[in-house]
Amino acid sequence: MLIVLARWWRFGQCDRYAPGHWVLLFIAIGALIQGLTELLLELGRFYHASMYVDFYTWNLRKLVLCSAVGITSLIFGWLTPGNFWWKSIFAMFGVVLIALVPQHVLALYGIVRSWISVAHIYASLGVSVAVLPLLFFACWSDARRLVRRDWLHWAGVIALVLTALVEGSFALYWLLRI
Repeated sequence: MLIVLARWWRFGQCDRYAPGHWVLLFIAIGALIQGLTELLLELGRFYHASMYVDFYTWNLRKLVLCSAVGITSLIFGWLTPGNFWWKSIFAMFGVVLIALVPQHVLALYGIVRSWISVAHIYASLGVSVAVLPLLFFACWSDARRLVRRDWLHWAGVIALVLTALVEGSFALYWLLRI
């Protein structure tokens, strides 16, 4: 994220960003939002380990993360320079995360359903499986059009592939344990 911001400061133009740069920014902003949410929830928490507090803390954490990162993803999909495939990656993340928000609102209001915790596992597995072909088509489209990308773009692409593989592996593991 610091390298991308340093480039923006040096060149002063957003059109120099490749989609991989936006992927890196997206991952960094998601991690920043998650870290701040964890910190604020731990600071404001009543330090006792009841299941009631843990359930509501987990749902509040997921509500903040899904809404903030989902909106960020949709904005990035709109701002990302690139073709349909690059924009669809961000749009898919945004739509899936925003679609998970109502379940956490219902849980915080006390309307608990058995599928609430499993929905994240299915969403995580679905996004992990769907992002790899979208990423392949985005890179293939760029190669076909002879679009050249720098190393930082490819670092973002590799980071997204690794994230999808790790997230998909964990989701599959949890599904098999259920």
